[in-house]
Amino acid sequence: MKKAIYAGSFDPITKGHENVINRILKDGICDELIVATGVNPEKASKYTFSLEERQAMTQKALEKFPNVKVVSFEGSLPDYAFKHGIPVVIRGYRNGKDAEQELDLFNAYNSQDLGAGGIEMFLLPAKQEMTHFSSSNAKGILTAPGDIHEMVQLHVKQAMEARLLGQYKVNLTGGIACGKSYVTDKLQKIGEKQGIPVYNIDLDDIGHQILKAGSTYQRERDMIVREFGQSVKDVDGSISRKKLAPLVFGNQEKLEKLNEIMHPAIVVEHRSQMRGKKGLMLINGALIVEAGLSYLASNNTVLVTADEASQYRRLKERGHSDAEIKKRIASQFNTAAKMDALEKTIAQYNYGDIFELDNSDGRPDSQIELFFNQLVQKMDQFGELRFRGLWDRIGADGTPDDEYRRIVQAYSSGKRYYHTLKHVVDTLGDFEQAKEFMQNPDAVLFAWFYHDIVKRDKSNVDEKRSAELVYSVCKNAELSENFASTTKGLVYDTRHHEIPETLDGKFIADLDLLIFARPPPVFNQYDLDIRQEYWFYPDEVYIPGRKQVLEGFLAKEHIFQTDFFREKYEDIARENLKIAISNL
Repeated sequence: MKKAIYAGSFDPITKGHENVINRILKDGICDELIVATGVNPEKASKYTFSLEERQAMTQKALEKFPNVKVVSFEGSLPDYAFKHGIPVVIRGYRNGKDAEQELDLFNAYNSQDLGAGGIEMFLLPAKQEMTHFSSSNAKGILTAPGDIHEMVQLHVKQAMEARLLGQYKVNLTGGIACGKSYVTDKLQKIGEKQGIPVYNIDLDDIGHQILKAGSTYQRERDMIVREFGQSVKDVDGSISRKKLAPLVFGNQEKLEKLNEIMHPAIVVEHRSQMRGKKGLMLINGALIVEAGLSYLASNNTVLVTADEASQYRRLKERGHSDAEIKKRIASQFNTAAKMDALEKTIAQYNYGDIFELDNSDGRPDSQIELFFNQLVQKMDQFGELRFRGLWDRIGADGTPDDEYRRIVQAYSSGKRYYHTLKHVVDTLGDFEQAKEFMQNPDAVLFAWFYHDIVKRDKSNVDEKRSAELVYSVCKNAELSENFASTTKGLVYDTRHHEIPETLDGKFIADLDLLIFARPPPVFNQYDLDIRQEYWFYPDEVYIPGRKQVLEGFLAKEHIFQTDFFREKYEDIARENLKIAISNL
């Protein structure tokens, strides 16, 4: 089998990278392509994404390609290729400067003592339309701000918006009289209560402003007049929505033409409204789906629904006649049509989620709060929204920006494979389920964000240093001595040296052991990741030591110290540990 390797930092992967990979496979240069992410722990702080995050994004982006294996490597690329029997390195280049650098790299590779054959290198030029597709350009455009959905896949776009802008975007739409405004208002109030900023970016209102005389979008108004006639213009130069609506609704061709005119202006204006804001961004619009705008939030869409009786009653209260109600409902996509269109778009992009919320009459407001928590859990992939909310709730001094950046940087540093930010975030859903049984859930959550923040090779006092750090953070944020001491003690409880004295201590210790009860593929990957973190021990030292640790947990009367987690996970955890021990 012919093997080749295509390496890079992939921080993050772009469609330019994907195009090179597609051409490699299509042209038959190799039977198996190794896509390798380089690891340089000394440069970890310079990457936008951790190795784990880059690997996950690359894996997702390339899942459509056969015969591709995604790996990471340390040290020199020629050494890795030689060790794994890969004779060919493939590089892409975008311009003459890149080509010159790649030629120097090729000569450097073959200056190594790699036998008679050496390493062969193939260079593939970027397609002309993709010469600007680079990770650094994508970051620059996004932060300008600009649109990058043509440069990267939507899951990468979503991750970049979160990490670089602190924005977690979701569309919000629904049929006529389904109560989108009511739901938006409720979500904002729930966010305020929880300390999570929620912004309403109303595309319908943006559209109205564009149509008004005096706005900066005279060109768009002139185009609408040329397309639909002078009759749609009011005396003050505004475009009359009442006059425009009958010409558009029910006429797909005219609707598409209107969307074509309005689309660029709406996109520019919505970016303007989001500039500088951090939080959950609700991109709100009745026609997001019909206008082909769902990509703005990477196809993640809240679909507000209501039964026909509720729609009818609400429209009747607005003063509409039965005939008008029938016409209005018929003129828009119904829920089924919106759902179908969204599902097709998600399938096309291979990314996105639909969050359906029934807002029919009689539904309790409590369901919206439950929905909000589920939405945050799904969208908050790096834990930032929940950390911001926590910072606000406990009255910490200043903004959480610098502190959250420190958390991200710490969990991305060094040779971390399991004790990463993902380990922290993956357990937040379990915390949410259990927090009602805790004495001080905010203290538990604050301690949880910091419990593994310090990690050093061959250190036995990581928890001690992490505990001291969280105490320092609390004091610098002007939090009480009681809160600071409590969180410090909770971090100590994740050492698992003895049964914690407090109920909250038992809860945070259980949270730290939930990985034992994950499905076998997840648990097995954890086992491999732990081995990589202890790379400095040879097998003859690591294996008996690891076996002793796992057998120690099995020997305990209970792995989990709280009834809540014991009832859910004890049996699963014991089975996983037995298998892991047998595999050593």
